[in-house]
Amino acid sequence: MKFLDLFAGIGGFRRGLELAGHQCVGFCEFDKFAAASYTSMHLLTDQQRNNLKEIPKNKRQKEILKDEYRNGEWYASDIRDVRASELPNAECWCFGAPCQDFSISGKRKGLDGERSNLVREVFRILDELREKDRPEWLIYENVKGMLSSSRGLDYLSILSEMDRLGYDVEWQNINSKWFVPQNRERIYTVGHLRRYGSAKVLPIEGTNCKNSVSTKEIKYPCFVDMNYGAGIKTTEIARALQSRYYKGVSSRNGEVSGVAVNPCNSDIIAIRKLTPKECFRLQGWSDDYFERAAMVCSDTQLYKQAGNGITVPVVEMIGREIAKYERKSV
Repeated sequence: MKFLDLFAGIGGFRRGLELAGHQCVGFCEFDKFAAASYTSMHLLTDQQRNNLKEIPKNKRQKEILKDEYRNGEWYASDIRDVRASELPNAECWCFGAPCQDFSISGKRKGLDGERSNLVREVFRILDELREKDRPEWLIYENVKGMLSSSRGLDYLSILSEMDRLGYDVEWQNINSKWFVPQNRERIYTVGHLRRYGSAKVLPIEGTNCKNSVSTKEIKYPCFVDMNYGAGIKTTEIARALQSRYYKGVSSRNGEVSGVAVNPCNSDIIAIRKLTPKECFRLQGWSDDYFERAAMVCSDTQLYKQAGNGITVPVVEMIGREIAKYERKSV
């Protein structure tokens, strides 16, 4: 199956679906740093990579954004400028539109927010296509807070739009800890164009806590749950990575970093901050993909990219379920 990677970030959707046997034909990403990592991680030839290594690191990010490094793959920086007539043919569109307006740690503007409203651009492009030309599959990922945004009306609006466009829809709250040692709940929504008949992809099942990435691979002595009512305890699962992780400890979102004070006895407990590589591992990335991103981006950007990203093994599992229904277009 061919797929388009919209709101691509660093390509968590892409890698997961590729591992499931599918082929990416293009991507859209507005953030120039994420687009640089994406290109380095997925699109370079060996010769291009070697040539970039000869350039000082502070110049690589600008260099890699040149068209030649995408080797002919379709790309758009701003989905608001995309027209359906420009898109390559694809049986699936995947997208994790910006989540800040849905998040419980944000201002909760929902679909009225400037960023989360961008999901409507996907529906606008689908509307430009005749039903028979629309992708058979849609895969949409967003934060759990989307379910309660505007008392649930925002998500209902999204589901209604998919239905209007001809899609039967399933959704599931999937926790990354089923696959990697990170507690990260996200809502995955799968739409299937009903003209192709029935298909059931969700729910997917976890791995019974037999994570594909172990805490030993993270090389982290412990994950710490700082519960100020009951002191501090170690856990086997990291709290959810955040895009703001590089800024240090935050009691609001449960990040694991910095120096914590135990109010029970005022002891100072030093907790080592996760490295960018460890954050990538917690999202299911292998080290070779991390090194490709690190070749063109600073640690600050790498932390953001890991926190904003998709957990690769989750998408792989969804992609394998979709592959069971793969067929020729009708």
